This record gives sequence, structure tokens and C-alpha cells, in this order.
Amino acid sequence: MVDNIFEDSSVNSSLINTSSVNSGLINISSYKSSSSKNSYIKEELTPERKLVYLVKSIAKYQAAHNSPKLLEIAKNMYNDSKKDNFSPIMKRTYEKQVIKLLKNLSKQKYADAEYYLGKIYQEKGNYKKASKYFEFSYQNKHPMGTFELGQCYEHGYGKPKDYKIAETLYRKAAMVGYCQPAMIHLGMSYLYGSLRNKNIKEAVHWLEKATATLSENVDRDLIAKACYELYKIYALGGPNGDGSIPQDFEEALIYLKMSAENGSTEAMMEISAEMDCLDAQIKLATWYLCDHSEVVQQDKATGFYWLKQAALPKNLTTDSEKRNQGCIQFILGTYYETGIENVQSPDENEALYWFVVSAKLGITEAIEKIKEKQVEHNYEDSSISDFISVVMDKGLYGKPSESSLECQQIINDLPNRSHHSIQI
Repeated sequence: MVDNIFEDSSVNSSLINTSSVNSGLINISSYKSSSSKNSYIKEELTPERKLVYLVKSIAKYQAAHNSPKLLEIAKNMYNDSKKDNFSPIMKRTYEKQVIKLLKNLSKQKYADAEYYLGKIYQEKGNYKKASKYFEFSYQNKHPMGTFELGQCYEHGYGKPKDYKIAETLYRKAAMVGYCQPAMIHLGMSYLYGSLRNKNIKEAVHWLEKATATLSENVDRDLIAKACYELYKIYALGGPNGDGSIPQDFEEALIYLKMSAENGSTEAMMEISAEMDCLDAQIKLATWYLCDHSEVVQQDKATGFYWLKQAALPKNLTTDSEKRNQGCIQFILGTYYETGIENVQSPDENEALYWFVVSAKLGITEAIEKIKEKQVEHNYEDSSISDFISVVMDKGLYGKPSESSLECQQIINDLPNRSHHSIQI
């Protein structure tokens, strides 16, 4: 929430990254020098000479009551105070001058100045003062100041925690000021219940509203995340496919494409996976099955789906790709063997099928699994192909594998050797 404090659209929702409150310095792109009268100041001047020039400029614009120009000077000075070629003394001097200038503008109820003061104090970790100036900017109808005040109430930064007040402030910022970070934060909050008020239809409403119009300065990362959430909702028919929203694959693909266009790694990976790219399918399976919350919310059903897609036959050309797929097929077999709570019941026939497929690609662990199954079901004196044929015809428990027909070709290719000398 403190990066790029002088670019309103870049303030990230803490729902997406709550740790950002304390992270880093303000990152404002450097200002280009110009010989025009409106230029901030020539870059070749030393910090000391710049300061003399700036003090004169401030006096000039104060006399002219030119608040926008004074605010521009304050922003540029704060940016300068972070430069490496400034001594600690000059950094403090510039910063003090910026705060003094912004406070004077705040006395005139200049909402932008109040908001930027709040961001500066937020960066310093002085949340009490930060919330004070965010409240001033809210009173003067500043959308981002209103949003940041909501953050203070949601997380208890300089204000008592109060989710109701936070929600009200976010809605005001979204409705009155068309504040996209507030809209997206509202959408995510309703989607995941972070404000203790889960509402899927409200979530979709705010996420769609935020992505409907993309301004030039909008935070592309936030838009990408919002579009990706909408893609999942429409593709599955609500979160985790709960049916709360009608499935709409056409709408889902629109949002998937928008998410990728705005830089979403997950969306790009999903598009590649849909095009049957093995690496992308493996990556998605790993993200969703394992704890990779920095990328996506864990979702074992989605992860299991991509694991199965990665295991299906493909036109692979390199030994490395084939071995990677063999490992995936073995992993899929172990998931069928043990089951996944609320996703997949144990299915020993399916497990054996994928162990066989994996063994054909030379995965030692899969071969050992087949040996274990032979012993476990009293077929240790049979050849491996005879054992598998019996299983596929009758099933270990009287029910053939759903994949038995696909497996038949593999069975036919197996050499007729006993389990004591398996070479697949």
C-alpha cells in the first residue's frame, strides 16, 4: 500500500498483499528536466542549489495561490529525497520541507495534499498520523484517501478495527469516486469473506465494474487479478463450482484473455495449458494442489483436473518431456490410490492403470508399485501382463478401471515376464 504513493491508481489492495503496508520506499519515476519555465529544476544542479531554487519557487506559487503547482513541487521534492546522491542531512531537509508544504496545503482543505501526507506517514509507520490525514482527505471527498481510511479501519492501523466502517468507506470510494482499487478490494472481500460478509453476487458486481473501464494509469496487476477471479467464477459456476453463478464459458474466456493481457502469469499459464502444453499443465497442477498462495488460492479440485490433463497422451518429442510426464502419471496414480478429501475417492483400479502407464515410460517407482499390487492380490507367480489383464477384465474388486480400454494397448505391448524380472 505504500509503493508509488504519488500515483493514485497504484495503491494495492491489502487483501491481495497485506504485507505491503510496511514494504519498501515510495517508488516514483524520476522527473525529466526541461529548459521550459514549467520544468521542476535542472538535474545538473546540486541538492543544495536545488533547495535554494525550490524555496524561491514555493514562495512564488504560494503568493499566486497555485496549489496544484505547489503539490507538484512537493511530489518532486519527496522523490528527490529518496535519491542515493543525497546526503542524510539533505534527505531530511527535503522531507521536512515537503511535509511543511503539504501541511500548509492541508490547512486550505486541499484533499490531494492530505492524502499524500497520509501516505508519507504510512510509509514511516506512523499509522495514527496517517489515518488522521486520510480522514481529512475523506472529509474532502478524496477517493483514494477514502479507500486508505477504509484500510486503516479494516486492519487497525491508527484506528480501532471495524469491518462495518471499512466496508462503508470502500463502497463510498467505489461509488462516489470510481476508485478501482476500492472496487476490486470490495469484490475480493465479498468473494473470500475477509470483511465477514461473503456475497458472491456482490463480488461479481464489483469485480466486473472495476474491469469495465480501464484508465491509462490503472494498476494492471490489480485488474489482472480481478479478471482472473472472474474467469474462475464463470468457468466453474461460482467459487469451487458451487452453482452460485451460472456457468458461462464464453464469458470466462473473455476474462481469461483480459487477465493475460494485463500481465497475469496464472492466466498466461492457463491459456498455454488449454493448448495442451505439458509444462503449463504441470505448473498449474503444482500451484493448485500445493501451497502456493503467493500465486493462486489452493484448490485441489482444479489441481487434480490439471494433473489428469498433464497425464493424458501427448505428442512429446524429447526424452525429458516423456520422463516428466511419466512422473506425473505416477503421481496421479498415487492420488487415485489414496484419494483426495472432498475431491476424489480412492480408486485402486485407476491407480493401477496410471502406474502401468508410468512404468512404460521407465519410472522405477511405478514398476515397484505394480510389483506390490501383484503380491498384495496373490498374483506373485503370474506374469505382469497376465496380472494386469485380469485386473482390467474383472477389476480388483469386480469393477474394471474406467481407463481399461485405453490401457489395453499398453497391456498388449508389455513383455511376458514375471514380476521378478520386470523390464518395461
